[in-house]
Amino acid sequence: NIAGVARARTSIRRTTSAPGSLAAVNGVPKRSSWNPLGLFKSSGGVKRANLGTDNKFVYDGAQGKWVLDQGKVDTTRAGLNDSPSLPMPLEPTAADRGPSFANPDATERELDQLEQHAITLAIQAAHLARQWENSRNKVMYGNTSVAGEHRRAATPNCRLMLLLSLLHCVWSLIHHGLEAAVPLWMLSPASRGGLGLEPVDSALISAFVGTLLLVLKLFTPKSLSSLPNHSPLLSLRVGIGLHLLSTLSIAAVPRLHLGPYKNESFMVWTAATMALTGIASSLILVRQATSVMLQVLVDSDLRMDLKRCLHVIAAISESGGGALFGLIFSGTLSVNMGYPMDATFLFNLSAASSLGLYTASLILHVHVVGDFGSAPEGGHGIVVRMGKAIGCLEEIFIVPAHDVNTLLSQAENIRRGVEGHPSKNM
Repeated sequence: NIAGVARARTSIRRTTSAPGSLAAVNGVPKRSSWNPLGLFKSSGGVKRANLGTDNKFVYDGAQGKWVLDQGKVDTTRAGLNDSPSLPMPLEPTAADRGPSFANPDATERELDQLEQHAITLAIQAAHLARQWENSRNKVMYGNTSVAGEHRRAATPNCRLMLLLSLLHCVWSLIHHGLEAAVPLWMLSPASRGGLGLEPVDSALISAFVGTLLLVLKLFTPKSLSSLPNHSPLLSLRVGIGLHLLSTLSIAAVPRLHLGPYKNESFMVWTAATMALTGIASSLILVRQATSVMLQVLVDSDLRMDLKRCLHVIAAISESGGGALFGLIFSGTLSVNMGYPMDATFLFNLSAASSLGLYTASLILHVHVVGDFGSAPEGGHGIVVRMGKAIGCLEEIFIVPAHDVNTLLSQAENIRRGVEGHPSKNM
């Protein structure tokens, strides 16, 4: 009760005074109620109030309070009798001492307990405020609030651990594998599905892609660039969808121009730059989202052997992506087959893997957040007539529609000058 603590603190300040205070000078002998670890306790002898060399108060251990020294009081009274112009010091009454002394139940021990209780509450409030400041920017669950102990401290179940590990490891393989496959695709002959570029031309396209990524990083609003930190599941689905579209468009890039120097045309260069920029953006977006979600497992109360196993699996997936995709690329070129088993096979494989990862992200969303909602009104009649399969497809279309609506609403808020709140959208 904050009001009760405030009244107790006010009563303590009014009634409790340290030795040497004004109340003690006026004849109210009180000891200090706050004496941590007994640091100011005298080693021996009679306890006296710190009132100077001429002290009229002594500490009575039996009564637990400061009392007047009768010998010095008699001496003072004798001196005052010699000087009748000075008034006689009178013993203060209970009314003069304050309302707390008028009540015999308000003892010194109770006041000490009240003050200690108030100090304990203040320390607890400071610790809770520090925990809130340390954990407010690390919450994975955007639509929940943090109170007291952080939600990450709970141990995740087996299904959540497997889903997060699978998402991170598979995407790490795709990420590092495509980093090795993209230069090989640009250098492959056009008859095998590549671009047939010279090393200098492939380096120029890579430089253009890096420049576009830098421009996007500099001019993207902060509320959208921080989407993986606030809404990792939403950024995961958006990144996987962008990756699917970009990888499928790679196969159409060499067929845009039919001239003798088709791979040196402006249209081919522009299409290749845009497609590779989309792939790179999707890789970065999804990698940040999976890293944020994997950090939940690392910061949880898992056993140390499980945490070490997660670190080993993540390291293997990051280091083995390039080697695995290199072997697959050399195998597909050696069989001398057409599309989709040509130089674009790795892009087609990553597109097919994106469908599985998107399904896993939907399962993870339902497991962590809940359902996305029901189908639109009036659509259930089709479900009844055509079976449950059509109903399942109808529900699947709700998810990308929800994601697109969320991104458009955030972009509209940014255009109007209103800061978005991506933490409320998973």
